[in-house]
Amino acid sequence: MTDRVILGGNWYIQEINQAHRIAECGLPDLRMNTEQFVMSGGYFTFDSPTEVSALGFEIALQGAHEAVRGRFGREPGDWTTFTYYERTKDLDTNKNFSRVVSITGLVNGIANPRIVGRRPGVTRYAGGSVWKYIDIQDGKVIHRFDFRRNILVADGVEISATGNDILRIN
Repeated sequence: MTDRVILGGNWYIQEINQAHRIAECGLPDLRMNTEQFVMSGGYFTFDSPTEVSALGFEIALQGAHEAVRGRFGREPGDWTTFTYYERTKDLDTNKNFSRVVSITGLVNGIANPRIVGRRPGVTRYAGGSVWKYIDIQDGKVIHRFDFRRNILVADGVEISATGNDILRIN
């Protein structure tokens, strides 16, 4: 295991480069839904993981850009592609590494900036209704979620393959 630090990140919303506008950004938090399970006659409960929770994320940009703002109000099928690029550096080897996260979803909320004097705040865009998600680190697929095709990949292994084969999905 090596020590890597994040040296920078950038977002594209559709084909629009946000490099000069980013104030804050956050990738989706990954969580599993759980269901309590108790064995017959058992003394303990177990939170059994069931499925991946719906993904959501936020991007805060300087200014209020109509090309990004115009992505709000669209319906499923009229997706927006969000692409995050990250540069990390290994402190032990002094090597640079890359991460790319591609998200297909919707802009589900906009919090407009508050203006105080001549100082504008940031515009916050809430992304959600994630249809596809793929996280690639140095060319390796770490996670891939595809709602329509029912694909779940974790650490490069397609977890959903056997279940999908039994159900004849895909």
